[in-house]
Amino acid sequence: MRVAGVDVGCLTAKAVIVDGNDILASTVILVENTTEIEADRVLCMTLKKAGLTRDCLSFVVSTGAVPATWAGSDFYLSEVSCAANGALYYYPLTRTIIDMGAENCFCSKCDGDGIVLDYIANQKCASGTGLFLDLISGVLEVKIEDIGKLSLDSKKYLKMNLTCAVFAESEVVSLIHQGEKKEDIINSLHMSIASRVVAMLKAIKFKEEVIFIGGVAKNIGMAKALSSEIGSQVKIPSNPEAVIALGAALEARALA
Repeated sequence: MRVAGVDVGCLTAKAVIVDGNDILASTVILVENTTEIEADRVLCMTLKKAGLTRDCLSFVVSTGAVPATWAGSDFYLSEVSCAANGALYYYPLTRTIIDMGAENCFCSKCDGDGIVLDYIANQKCASGTGLFLDLISGVLEVKIEDIGKLSLDSKKYLKMNLTCAVFAESEVVSLIHQGEKKEDIINSLHMSIASRVVAMLKAIKFKEEVIFIGGVAKNIGMAKALSSEIGSQVKIPSNPEAVIALGAALEARALA
């Protein structure tokens, strides 16, 4: 039985098609239009990859910013529920999920069946999200895909205040003028963000095994900072951006 999950965020749209327990195809694209148009586009691209047509799908579950009224969906579920199921697919011992995307960060706790027991989302401004790191990479004139690797060269921790993205940007500019190294600034940003995330984890009384998903999970420096703050290695699935879409597909399998 072939089913699909579609997840659209502010920066990327994702779709995954599964048949039983096998992933047939997955796609991640940049958002260029309305969420409904991008949901259609990413699903069509994924169907093409799998060599299928829309009629081949028994059920489609949508999540994220996709409107519940989107004609391409049979059912809408929350990102939190889909994240748990997607993480469990890769790591059956998953008990906690950190999802760090372009605009938001949420932490959730689940049981072995993917039932969400508790969750918390960031309530402050954009600092600590993918768009914030993208902003800072621009200020530092470092490609966003390079900041994680660069941060691993850091030899000095700089205490920073990340309660506001605007103030944090000004603080970074000030540190540059003071002659601080880019790798130290980036690593310190990662550590400050990780500290805030761990505070969120403690609020939901998190348990290991901790899984890190979302676009920011591709940043090895951020993953290292989280592991350091938590005190154990966070696990990162392959294609972490598409984990929620995968979870939606797995939910579709159960609902079909």
